[in-house]
Amino acid sequence: MDSHFAVITTDANEMLAEIHDRVPLILAPGDFVRWLSDEPDPRDLMRTFPATPMRMWPISTPVNNPKNDDPSIVEPVKALRSLTS
Repeated sequence: MDSHFAVITTDANEMLAEIHDRVPLILAPGDFVRWLSDEPDPRDLMRTFPATPMRMWPISTPVNNPKNDDPSIVEPVKALRSLTS
């Protein structure tokens, strides 16, 4: 059986824009039911998620390889460079 999926992207918020101008769509928990409903047009939910509830920290490069399946790969590491420089 074939699997199909789509990654919906939107504009990055001010925090994530330091890394890239587009990011995967993040839905607020209060929007889950509506997003999964039969409503024909939930496009207004496809908006930039606010930066205030988010956190960001540097992680090690092994996270880039799916063979590395260990929680330690997302532990904070010392930044090699500033994200804003």
